Amino acid sequence: AMIFRESGGNPFYLEQLARARSAPGRARTVSAARPAGSSFLPAPVLAALEGELDALTSDCRRVLEAAAVAGESFEPELVAAIAECDVAFTLATLDDLLRVDLIRPTSAPRRFRFRHPIVRRAVYDAMPGGWQISAHARAADALAAAGAQTGELAHHIERSASTGDEEAIALLVDAARDAATRAPATAGRWLLVAADLLPPSADRQRRAGVLGDAARALTSAGAYEDSLASAQEALSLTPPDEADKRAELIAMLAYARRRSGHPFDSRAQLEHALGALGRPDSPAGLSVQLELALDRLWHDQFGPMLELTERFGSVARDRGDTTMVTLAASLSSLAHSSDGEVEDALADLAEAQEAYAAVSDDQLAERIYVSFYVAHAAERLERADDALAHLNRGLEVARMTGQAATVTPWTAIAAAALLLHGRVREAADVAATAIDEASLSRNDFRTVWALETDSLAAYWAGDSERALASAREMVRRSGTAYAFLSGPARIQLAGALCAAGDHEAAAAELIPLDAEPTRRLLDLRAAHGWGLLVQTQLALGDCESAQRSAARAATRAKASGLPCQLAAARCCEAAVGLACDDRDAALQTACDARRIADAAANPLLSARARALGGRALAAAGRRDEALAELQHAERAFSACGATREADAAARELRRLGARVRRARPRPGTGLAALTPRESEIANRVALGESNREIANVLFLSEKTIESHLVRTYAKLGVHSRSALTAIVVGGAGRVERSEQRDFSGA
Repeated sequence: AMIFRESGGNPFYLEQLARARSAPGRARTVSAARPAGSSFLPAPVLAALEGELDALTSDCRRVLEAAAVAGESFEPELVAAIAECDVAFTLATLDDLLRVDLIRPTSAPRRFRFRHPIVRRAVYDAMPGGWQISAHARAADALAAAGAQTGELAHHIERSASTGDEEAIALLVDAARDAATRAPATAGRWLLVAADLLPPSADRQRRAGVLGDAARALTSAGAYEDSLASAQEALSLTPPDEADKRAELIAMLAYARRRSGHPFDSRAQLEHALGALGRPDSPAGLSVQLELALDRLWHDQFGPMLELTERFGSVARDRGDTTMVTLAASLSSLAHSSDGEVEDALADLAEAQEAYAAVSDDQLAERIYVSFYVAHAAERLERADDALAHLNRGLEVARMTGQAATVTPWTAIAAAALLLHGRVREAADVAATAIDEASLSRNDFRTVWALETDSLAAYWAGDSERALASAREMVRRSGTAYAFLSGPARIQLAGALCAAGDHEAAAAELIPLDAEPTRRLLDLRAAHGWGLLVQTQLALGDCESAQRSAARAATRAKASGLPCQLAAARCCEAAVGLACDDRDAALQTACDARRIADAAANPLLSARARALGGRALAAAGRRDEALAELQHAERAFSACGATREADAAARELRRLGARVRRARPRPGTGLAALTPRESEIANRVALGESNREIANVLFLSEKTIESHLVRTYAKLGVHSRSALTAIVVGGAGRVERSEQRDFSGA
């Protein structure tokens, strides 16, 4: 997005900027605290512009430089003040610049703009540093005289103020406060500049306060490394007797570490901060307890976590703090559901959702991650629609307040919720996007989190290769730093191995999990782990073990009362009945599973139950009934995008002598079904770019490009790059796509 803004969409500039930024040794991410205008231009871009700029007269060059200081668009009066010329001379010079097409008029009267953002950048970067500083100072003076807002002034003050300029410091702090809720990255940058401008004699407390505010804004913007550095320095400047301030900074450090992918190692520091507080129920104390509760959650320590949520949740309820009530109730719900106490979890979720509805958008913007935890709790309890609604609300607030960079992990919850409704294609698209974004951010925790759902969605979609690759990568990355994700990683690896036909290896991953305290992991994602365990045991001919596993799955599902988990457990029992030649029991159990899945609006489990019922009917010699059930299952799987299971149903139909005709999209009619990323890749394929070229430009792996193309081919019903190119070219030359897509797939 940053490269696109800098290039203005010009293909040549896009290509050169992308190549320069992906050069060896150059980081792909940019500090949110870096001043605007401090980026670089690659040599080929500069060379393309030098000839035009060198041909200008000194007067034209001076006015053009003044315009570059003024901004991307500008008015003659401000340019005249910066260039120290009268307005009439400036207007005449602007006419000369218009003639050579370096600037252009805008639709607004007496306002001009540069031909292209990169033209302005080239002019700005080439001007002498001293003149640049004085030019920004003149711009600030002119704007102040005209009564401009603090935000307009701050842009120039940050580039021209000198150390100890108290007026400049105050203006930057005020501008940051005004911008914090809608542009936290900019606010954080201005506060860092203000901290740098403080005189050497400034007391430590004042500097710590400015740095703490900067850390808070940068955390909201997702600039975690800058936030960590600012908060750490602020903490070092805060004396031990300022326990509340230190606790607040320590909570902020823990949050930034957790979100930036650092190992979860803040517990000792948080506990020390809580112990040092005279009043643990102070706002700082609640923040510390919240971070401790989150640390316990991610380490599967639900008992201690519940003690914390009950403590700070009670204080939050008494004070009417709906944001903290939402968090406390959401975390309590997750703890209770993980321990199999579903009734308590549902009661907590109801409280969390009621409080969440009462949280204003401004309050939500201060703790945007609230949306994630209430959605996570809803998804765990199979409330898919609620989960998606909560995520979409948070996403909209994040977009409006400059915090979109912080919501990447939410896509994993969104994909899981979509799978509960059988929307496999959408889930796979959302999961793939999460992988792309997590890889770009180089955030291990987010990437591990995203890999789980990517593997699960790929498993259901029948993409065994992608499922296996993502699962293996998840196992590798979880390691010791994120050991609490190793269990879910092994379940996904087992699923991918099952799909690949390696049942012995799958069993080796699953059987150790069928014991306390990890058995609960088999319950997750609608008892996905139990289904895999029974499938592997049956494939290995161990019917007795499969029967015991299915019985445990049924007992746990009955205790939970969650319909999708219960339907999946019934499917396990039906599969065991078929393997043991107990056709009547298999048919009855499959019918029960279908009824439960239909009531839960889960077409995937409903289709699986129908397929099992069809097989039981076929084994009983009831061919016509079997055909009807299997045909229904095959169509349902296909509609959901569950290719592998649709193929299995089709094989059963062919075994019974039925012909199976799989509907395929006609070429040229499916462009609207492509995701934004698939659209982008399809367009580049149509331009003749190779997978390697596309991967380099988009900062993705060639494997990811291949996976996107596989899904694109499937959606369009084609099998080659040339056929895809024909569709793209025939579809008005470019695939239409929406830039405001939400987690519901809209």
